[in-house]
Amino acid sequence: MSEWTKPTGYNDVLASIVARIETSGIFMQGAKIEMAPGTLTEGWIAKASIPNSGAAFVALGKLLSVKRRSDGMQEHLLNLGIFAAAPYGGRLDQAKSLNDLVFNLTRLIEDNRFELVQAGKPSGFSGRNLFSLSLMKKGSALWALEWRQSFMMFDQDGRQLGAPVSSQLGRETEWPTSSELANVSP
Repeated sequence: MSEWTKPTGYNDVLASIVARIETSGIFMQGAKIEMAPGTLTEGWIAKASIPNSGAAFVALGKLLSVKRRSDGMQEHLLNLGIFAAAPYGGRLDQAKSLNDLVFNLTRLIEDNRFELVQAGKPSGFSGRNLFSLSLMKKGSALWALEWRQSFMMFDQDGRQLGAPVSSQLGRETEWPTSSELANVSP
């Protein structure tokens, strides 16, 4: 079992998702699996070398919120997405391979923490077929799968961001329990 990653930024989250897709076996060998290049446009797709075995581009869609939990830690809720191009094929093969690809990627995402420490369970799934003339000419299609997922962020030393300063300095603070507070007289 590999050691789980403590993400220090959003690129670490995306890199872990890319790594999990690469090792999943969903795509054939030689598929291009990487982080999306900022905004994925038709112009970029037309210029990019998308192999016959397909491609997946993992993207950060939107930062939805940063919440401070009761323990002081920051929880980052992200809207994430995968732009998936099915392996090239004829019109009938394209539909079958695309359907299988979308199903398998959804199963991969469904309950996956992507080996990230304290990642939340994915939610809010959606997917849609995006028109791409350049991929259509090659016998493929482009799908966008989106979901929401929360992550805890860490500093370079592996401490959670937002942790109380005294605990970061090595001074652990023990907070009284509710039963201890009930026994305190005024």
